[in-house]
Amino acid sequence: MVLQPTRFEAVSSLIWKCLDNVSRSIKGFPRLSVMSIYINLRKRTVPSLPGNAIGNAVGVFFPSHSTEKEIDLQDLVTKLSKGLKEFHKNAMETINEKKKAWLSMCGIENFGVRDDIDHYMCSSLCRFGFYEADFGWGKPAWATVPNWMVLNFVVLMDTKDGEGVEVFVTLKKEEMTLFELEKELLEFAAVNP
Repeated sequence: MVLQPTRFEAVSSLIWKCLDNVSRSIKGFPRLSVMSIYINLRKRTVPSLPGNAIGNAVGVFFPSHSTEKEIDLQDLVTKLSKGLKEFHKNAMETINEKKKAWLSMCGIENFGVRDDIDHYMCSSLCRFGFYEADFGWGKPAWATVPNWMVLNFVVLMDTKDGEGVEVFVTLKKEEMTLFELEKELLEFAAVNP
């Protein structure tokens, strides 16, 4: 059990659980669920890269779970947290070997093209300082991400005050309709505040 999960762990686990609920509602049966989590590796390289280095210096962590039974949110947070800690501990040493071995072990080497697996992607842009950028006309009133038009993609960003998290999710229309009505999601979030 994670007593104090990070914002990322708590929010991404909640979103993932709600996405699984939507999938189960639409398809009518449980499926393997995989979330590719893109992780900033700038501080994990030796020597570390500057935090403002441009480019995709990311690693990918692939937690998964079966949706045979409804998963408890706390269990999902714990699983995600333990996996992230292990990833951070060994990120640069064995990233490619572990990724290949893990995908092979789970039998999902080609999960991106398989239609029997729910595959979601998640990236956090929290703490990247978007609200501190000033190009000569003041700091932004609101920062957002472009519409990437990639389905099943989740992006987390800080709110302007830095206290909350905005979540951008891309889904098919039918899935989004159900996702926006997820009771557990609405307990913690407002749709388009």
